[in-house]
Amino acid sequence: PSKAPIEFRTEEQAKKFSNKQITSNCVSLGYTEEFMLTHFPGKTIQQALESVKADNPMMRMTDPLDIAYVTAFLASPISSCITGQKVGACYGLNI
Repeated sequence: PSKAPIEFRTEEQAKKFSNKQITSNCVSLGYTEEFMLTHFPGKTIQQALESVKADNPMMRMTDPLDIAYVTAFLASPISSCITGQKVGACYGLNI
């Protein structure tokens, strides 16, 4: 599925609700083990991991806990100045 509609909706919500001090952001995910199991059919986990490492600058897979940390940060008052953004929890996969 395309991420563009989600990113567009995030920006639109940020514009719409910013006057009420409500932020709207989205988290872009990296490869997780579950993704590897469903999107690399016919490959072993090790082969899929090597494919992921070849695409990822930091050569790491995203752990669900990584996603939780980014989401918790965005939901906290510490990130109150961040809105309308796509934040990557992907170890540089999007660069």
